[in-house]
Amino acid sequence: MDAKPNTFAKALEEIASLLKRRQYEPAVQAIHVLSQAAMRQNIQLILQRYLAELSMECLELCGQLNTALDICEHSLAQYTDAPDELSAEAQKDLIALEMRKLCLLIKLDMRNQLSTQNKHLLSLCNAQQQTSLQPVINRINRYSSASSGRLTQEQQSLGLFHLSDQLVREGAKAFS
Repeated sequence: MDAKPNTFAKALEEIASLLKRRQYEPAVQAIHVLSQAAMRQNIQLILQRYLAELSMECLELCGQLNTALDICEHSLAQYTDAPDELSAEAQKDLIALEMRKLCLLIKLDMRNQLSTQNKHLLSLCNAQQQTSLQPVINRINRYSSASSGRLTQEQQSLGLFHLSDQLVREGAKAFS
């Protein structure tokens, strides 16, 4: 894949079309191709995170939970390896990743890791964030014995899924 900005934009438009039709597996494949091209071009971390987020959501929605967890943990490791203190936006992204990890652990029935993940997630938050995040965490944990589909519905109602064809089209504009 040519790494010209309009090529990335065209690829994202194609991905948006797949998402609109709820064709998550082909979308994951297209995102993978785009991610490989982006890595070869050494694009900015924020754009890499954008593509990783698209991948995780598609994988989660098509049931490839272990792969989604692997990508999530890889993305978290990038923050762990960061030499500098995180910006406010990076800290917010880190918290969102940890929240996704919590949901994936529940869906993968890894209940033995939930308590540790809950504590770790809250330790990353300031007092105000903890106050606003605690009810969300409580709602998610309430679904720890529910079906994966029910938890996904709850994630969507809480706004924890950001994937939409509109979001991808907005990303395409950034490359245009």
